[in-house]
Amino acid sequence: MNKGLIITVNYNSHKETINYIKSLSKLDKFNYLDIIIADNSSNMTHYNEIFHFVKNNAFNNIDLYKMERNLSYFGAARFIIDNKIAKEFRYEFIIVSNNDILVEDNNFVDKIFSNIRKADILAPKIISLKNQTNQNPFQKSKINLKNKLFHIFYYSSFFVAQIIILVRKLFFNKYIGMNSDDKEMPIYAAHGSFLIFSNSFFDKGGYIDNKFFLYAEENTLAEIVLKIKGMILYVPDIVVYHESKGTIDKRLTKEKYLIQKEAHEYFNKNYGEA
Repeated sequence: MNKGLIITVNYNSHKETINYIKSLSKLDKFNYLDIIIADNSSNMTHYNEIFHFVKNNAFNNIDLYKMERNLSYFGAARFIIDNKIAKEFRYEFIIVSNNDILVEDNNFVDKIFSNIRKADILAPKIISLKNQTNQNPFQKSKINLKNKLFHIFYYSSFFVAQIIILVRKLFFNKYIGMNSDDKEMPIYAAHGSFLIFSNSFFDKGGYIDNKFFLYAEENTLAEIVLKIKGMILYVPDIVVYHESKGTIDKRLTKEKYLIQKEAHEYFNKNYGEA
């Protein structure tokens, strides 16, 4: 059996990364995984905590790389794939994930190996520990007129975006993200917090687009899969838990809004209108 690789990205959040590694280390066939922690130029306190945790536990299948600057989520993952994976070694699958993830199913590794040849990307069931909702499928089909109208209004101004967020919180928040799908199915887009890439994705010419900072991961990847005539498969039998404790501010700040808008414009320019 070949090995799998997990690339997780850390930015000033060592506790989440350590908890993630602890959960993985308890799994059956943990030794079938290599893990690379891509540290996005965190301050040295966070970096050192992870460094000493890995060293003290003598994990010989975990490497920690410190980036010279914050390359963003997909940027760090792309850097690792392009520069830090031995060209002569072929992983059966590569997982790109947030660091605020927990895995509890002892058969997790076996389930990935059993399903990985079914599609180019597997989308697991991602249960948010904030509200117990399932974050996959992220998007079952391509964006529709309703979504396009939403984007037109949302990106018209920061003030309008704030109003939309407030209305959603007051009237629709309890429905957002709720997903009871338990049937395996092809989907358009997978939630970006945990992505399982088959080597077939890269063999067909697939790649991770890192030319934006954040907020376009799901849709750029979906369009790349369409371009290579690939498939994203939702597999609810594979389950992970998402703590949603990342360092990104959950409030809609002006800075966050501008990053979102820049990503939206990048997607429209390079993949068609969203």
